[in-house]
Order: sequence, then C-alpha cells, then structure tokens
Amino acid sequence: MGKARCLIDGDRITIYSINIFPEFQGKGYGSFVVERLKEVYAGLTADRVRPNARKFWVKQGFVDAGDGSYVYVNKRPK
Repeated sequence: MGKARCLIDGDRITIYSINIFPEFQGKGYGSFVVERLKEVYAGLTADRVRPNARKFWVKQGFVDAGDGSYVYVNKRPK
C-alpha cells in the first residue's frame, strides 16, 4: 500500500515521508499511519513538508513550525 520513513528518538518521532501508492491514495491509509503514531509517541514532527502536503498535515492536527516542518504535541500518548 505504501511506505513511511521515520526516525524514532525515545518518545518522539520524525516523519520524513509517507508515500501511499497511487491506487491506494484517498482511502485513509496515510491518516491511519499518523493516528497509530499518535497513539505511541508524545511528539511528532513531519520534516520538510512539501507545499502540496501541508493541507494533509494540518488536517491531522499538526501546526507549522516555521522552518518547513509541521509538529504535533500529543498531550496524552497511550
């Protein structure tokens, strides 16, 4: 269906990319991956977000860090 490239550092994770193959896009798989990561990690960073992907990250609850990345601070990881 796709792949994700990430770097785990304790309770934080940096997401470098989430690539969903074209035939599976638009079916919620990218959102599913992000939701699972939110269940585990206290802090998530989407590194160097492309302009055409910004809307996706904002929809997931991430905010612009001002340096090209988007961040999500999980108040209560499970």
